[in-house]
Amino acid sequence: MKIRFKILAGFIVIIVMLLTAGIMSVFEFTRLSDSINGIVNDNYRSIHASKDMIESLEREDSGVLMYISGEKTEGRSILFSSDSVFRNALDIAQNNITESGEDTVIEQIIKLYENYFSLWNKNLFEDSVEIQMNTYYTGLHLYFQKVKTKVNELHYLNQSGLYNRAGMLQDKATRALMPGIVAIITALLLILIFNFLISYYFVNPLKNLIRAISHYYPSSKKEFTAHIESNDELKELENEIQNLITRLRSR
Repeated sequence: MKIRFKILAGFIVIIVMLLTAGIMSVFEFTRLSDSINGIVNDNYRSIHASKDMIESLEREDSGVLMYISGEKTEGRSILFSSDSVFRNALDIAQNNITESGEDTVIEQIIKLYENYFSLWNKNLFEDSVEIQMNTYYTGLHLYFQKVKTKVNELHYLNQSGLYNRAGMLQDKATRALMPGIVAIITALLLILIFNFLISYYFVNPLKNLIRAISHYYPSSKKEFTAHIESNDELKELENEIQNLITRLRSR
């Protein structure tokens, strides 16, 4: 093999390795970025929805108390507006299930909230203040606490899921870096091997050739040799020097 092709082949191997690793790293980072965006957005929507549900529940509780205390118009307005916010947030959570068991928790929230809504929607507006207070402490406030507990459970479920996935994404990031690290290590090894091969097939034979020429005397009867073992231009040069010496001797 020609020296030029030997050197070129070494560079091509290193370049191919680095290009392959670069493409793999870009692919892994792109996939990782998509995963991060999808997971964070999905979990964040559910977390935000659960916060909206808790806030609207607390406003409903305040609306009930305002209605009982005599501020009926404002209390009724707060109740129905908060109910609308709660149902919108619940719909978002219901259509954005990301965690195992989340659907069960949402079903429980729906059932408990419908009971809570029925109590204040059917009983609160028509009874006397005494009955309203009794309804509040024996039913409404109890269901308020139950619904809030379940919504908090939904919030915690998505929050812990987000933390757990953060650890998984860190592992993925490490794996995404691995092709690049492997490529760098491989390239360094190839450079060392390439350096050895250049020394073995080019530098050392060239030194041997220079040494053989410098120590050769025309009057010597010894045959010229640089002990070049490769079949390339250096071997051709050694042969041509031998032919030149033979022609000079024959004169």
